[in-house]
Amino acid sequence: SLPGRLAVDVPTVAERGWDTLGAFVRSQAAVGLLDAVLIGIGLWVLDVPLVFPLAVLTFLCAFVPIIGALFAGFVAVLIALVSNGVTDALIVLAVIVVVQQLEGNVFQPMIQSRGLGLHAAVVLLAVTLGGSLAGIVGSLLAVPAAALIAVVWNYVREQLSEPPADPEGGPDADPETDPEPARAALAS
Repeated sequence: SLPGRLAVDVPTVAERGWDTLGAFVRSQAAVGLLDAVLIGIGLWVLDVPLVFPLAVLTFLCAFVPIIGALFAGFVAVLIALVSNGVTDALIVLAVIVVVQQLEGNVFQPMIQSRGLGLHAAVVLLAVTLGGSLAGIVGSLLAVPAAALIAVVWNYVREQLSEPPADPEGGPDADPETDPEPARAALAS
């Protein structure tokens, strides 16, 4: 058991942090689903075989920054090249590049900012900074780390903005729950 105020603060922050990490996973899944659908539509229009497995691969690889998109894109372009030829492979490559650019610069910041309560610019900055400092792992961990920092920051701000409880029953005391101020008012 934690001493004093920590017994309340730590579990509250931990619960909010856990909720935030859940929101991150859900938002990442939404981004991956959007990628899979858009790339899947492009593959379907071009009549590339294995559209559904490639869309599933795209969805799963969305959880691994940079390398995931490269791997899923490489597999899709390779299948298009082998089955449909160079022209369709180049078109698939163009579709993937456009979708990935939209994802990284529009969809991901927008969806994650809503899901995590962070501004889209903070999401972009976190991914950029995380990638610069720690590569792929930094990119993967940057947004959840920024969201957890925001959770702690917001909790501390909430606690500092609340007035401390007055054990003596000051001017804000409720006479129904604290009879002492009411008796003092009657006596004067």
